Amino acid sequence: MQNPQRRSFSDSISDQNIHAFEYNLKTIQKRVPSLFADVNKCNYYFANTGVTNLNILTYNVFIHAQATILFNIFNKYENEGKIKYGVFAGNSIGLLRNGKNLPWGDDYDIIIFKNHINFFSQVIVRELEECGFKTKLIIEKNIICGMKIFGHPISTADDRVMLHHRKTTSVFMCDVFYSYVDNKLNLKNCGGWGLYHQKNIPFKYVYPFKRHIFDGISLPFFNKPDKEVEICYTNINKCSIFSHNHPGTIFYEKWENAYSDFNFIIKKSIENTKDAIMHGNNNSNNSNNSNIYSPLNQLELLLKDKDVVGGFGGFNGTLLKLEFLSYLYKNNIGSIITDRCDFIYEHAANVKYYFPDIIIVFIVDSAVVDSAVVDSAVVDSAVVDSAFVDSAVVDSAFVDSAFVDSFVVDSESKLISPIFYNYIDILRINKSKSANYQKNYDGIKMPTIVVNDEYYEPSRNEIINEIINEMIDVIC
Repeated sequence: MQNPQRRSFSDSISDQNIHAFEYNLKTIQKRVPSLFADVNKCNYYFANTGVTNLNILTYNVFIHAQATILFNIFNKYENEGKIKYGVFAGNSIGLLRNGKNLPWGDDYDIIIFKNHINFFSQVIVRELEECGFKTKLIIEKNIICGMKIFGHPISTADDRVMLHHRKTTSVFMCDVFYSYVDNKLNLKNCGGWGLYHQKNIPFKYVYPFKRHIFDGISLPFFNKPDKEVEICYTNINKCSIFSHNHPGTIFYEKWENAYSDFNFIIKKSIENTKDAIMHGNNNSNNSNNSNIYSPLNQLELLLKDKDVVGGFGGFNGTLLKLEFLSYLYKNNIGSIITDRCDFIYEHAANVKYYFPDIIIVFIVDSAVVDSAVVDSAVVDSAVVDSAFVDSAVVDSAFVDSAFVDSFVVDSESKLISPIFYNYIDILRINKSKSANYQKNYDGIKMPTIVVNDEYYEPSRNEIINEIINEMIDVIC
């Protein structure tokens, strides 16, 4: 959050006369219609994209998980005395308000000083990229002044209508600003990048950094975050909401009212999603269901590369995700066995969020999974959709094509980004590829790794029995 100058959705104040109405989703839609893509449609919640049917993105479980991984790496090297870094900007606003990231925040902002740039670029960046992050240098006035760090992009295409409209993307982002102190003892950026460069923040308000618990993570903020925010953003009691994927801004007179609206929307979206999983997606926004659904762990669903399931539609979107989660619930699926990277990227986090007891097994070598493995009693030919992920998930206006191409999965290597290990219980790999999965990563839960002989291709029954036994071992 480095540029507060945004075009407005509307000149009205979203919390004006907020107490004159009964507080529910309908009155929120009436007060803040520009927040919703379609006030006549339901909102749902997915762990990897946040709330659907909004004009801005929302902070979500997957973004938080990637932040935890990134800052574990930074903190490791800071503890070793190799680097100093400070979190600031929009994150400082969140710290002062409630100690959490902004509900609509999709990024983090940090500074490092000149003397740490080499270590950061040569050691930390390499480790981040090994975990699955992508990086891009920022150059202003022919000077390298920072770096953007991106997580894996996830499409937020809302439903089949979105096929012909602009798609947005949920992406974890962290901007790293290369900084120094000028001769007036003010904080500056090496190339003039960022709002703070123009604001002349005194170094005494910046350093030494002070650690705070922020969204459950210990992070070093500026020495005086209140002074930093006062200089850069003036009055944060008022609230301006915007997201990187949308040019508009929504205004609130009090930030507490904005947070209340978002928290209520998220709560109702989760309830709507649970209701749709259990009863189908024709529910209303008045769902009061709050149960946690658990499978009976009786059946295994195998999603094989190139299998086709027309029943879920032909692209990645809200309806597809709901129908897939509903299928898991209605068919008492207890484990998912797959060799599909796109399933892990687009669905695994959501499965684990709503069905934490379902065990996900990823088979690295697709030769282990043959057509005989699919149990017709469990899943028919209309169950698995080869288009779980749209090849054009990222809006070209948001992230350039070279960045998008860098996330294309190598279909031959089938290497899963470690960012997604937290959502995989068991990795089945051939001995020839085992070296790719031996390293441990900070902040990442390693799956149980099962190594097979390179030429061993078990029959259907052997595969099912082995994996059932492995899952029992993991559970115990």
